[in-house]
Amino acid sequence: MSKVTDGSYGSLGTPIGADSYVAVQASGPAVKIGTHADARDYFNMKQSTASPTTADVTGVVNTLHLLDISGLTASRNFVLPATAAVNDLVGVSITTGDNTHALILKADTGDSIIASTTTYTATEWTRLLMAGETVFFRCIVANSTWIVEYDGRIPSYATGYPNDISTNSAATATVAPLVNAISDSGGMLDTTANFRIDIRRAGNYEVNVSMRGLNALSAAQAQNVYAYKNGAALLSMQIRTASTSVEQCAVAKGFPLAVGDYIQLYFLHTQVNLGVRGSSQVTWCGVTEIL
Repeated sequence: MSKVTDGSYGSLGTPIGADSYVAVQASGPAVKIGTHADARDYFNMKQSTASPTTADVTGVVNTLHLLDISGLTASRNFVLPATAAVNDLVGVSITTGDNTHALILKADTGDSIIASTTTYTATEWTRLLMAGETVFFRCIVANSTWIVEYDGRIPSYATGYPNDISTNSAATATVAPLVNAISDSGGMLDTTANFRIDIRRAGNYEVNVSMRGLNALSAAQAQNVYAYKNGAALLSMQIRTASTSVEQCAVAKGFPLAVGDYIQLYFLHTQVNLGVRGSSQVTWCGVTEIL
């Protein structure tokens, strides 16, 4: 990384004026820094490259840790250093992600991370999953307290849809396996074993369901789809179609979800040929992380 001076260019070639922001590339997304002093702090950080597998990683002050987590055998901790002076920085950036395990960010025993208005004392603040996710911490109380100075997490999202279930009938809500992928960022969508969306990072998520109702009967009928969380209904939608009609509708709502929660698509229609089409990607279930 090159040192920044007034009127020069940073490592991304971004012009730097007297009071302008600086973009710093930390093996991932651009990092916006407010002042020249901040920029110099970032450019002067050391870099450390590692590929953790079976052990936690302890951060080093004034070091940007470039981590390949694709070899993790389980989710591991990235622990901020216990000894730090005010204004010391620690950065962590994922160079290669993992669709099963994650890097958990936390402070050392008795120490704290302040993120927004919440304090996390020696507990998980969040976790990193994907290549390009980058976070910088700054010490604000020596040997004790860190703030999240730059949050470069990337929102995870997934959308899946079932095969055509219009010839099936169900008197009670029945799972519609998400066997096909429309999108999957963050390794949340399971189309091979459990046919659902698995939450890999705690936070707020928008949950979506969409349905295309098909009615080949002679009278109006009701058709239902649901998003289930951990086996219980979370979000529902009903379409009442007139005879021989096809109608489309979608609904979305935000929910707090935890690591290990899972979302499934369910359907309910009591007549064969009265049902939900899946194969044309018009009936689906999706989850998007809100950061």
